[in-house]
Amino acid sequence: MNSGKIPHRTLESVHVEMRWLYNRIMEQKDPGFRWDYAVTSESDRIFPSENVISYWNRQKNTRQIIVPYPHYMFYKWNSYADFISFVEKQGSKAAGENKIYSGSIKGL
Repeated sequence: MNSGKIPHRTLESVHVEMRWLYNRIMEQKDPGFRWDYAVTSESDRIFPSENVISYWNRQKNTRQIIVPYPHYMFYKWNSYADFISFVEKQGSKAAGENKIYSGSIKGL
């Protein structure tokens, strides 16, 4: 896995980063902007999965794809194009559903 690439950081450093992220999100200028899909983790140890899933459940125009991977899930795909292909495939398999539970990704 990528654990050897994770820098050692202080709790204060992580707190500053999360505060910065929160402030940028709250400055959102376009309230009409929406996501078509949200890919969320069911085993996130950074942001509680229940909170993330609950948030996206309230976004009625966004389809949520829940995957059984940790917070940083992108190592499961070889490229951004592969990730987009996965999202499109999951979305087309479960047309009409707002919440899609995806098993493990086959063929990667």
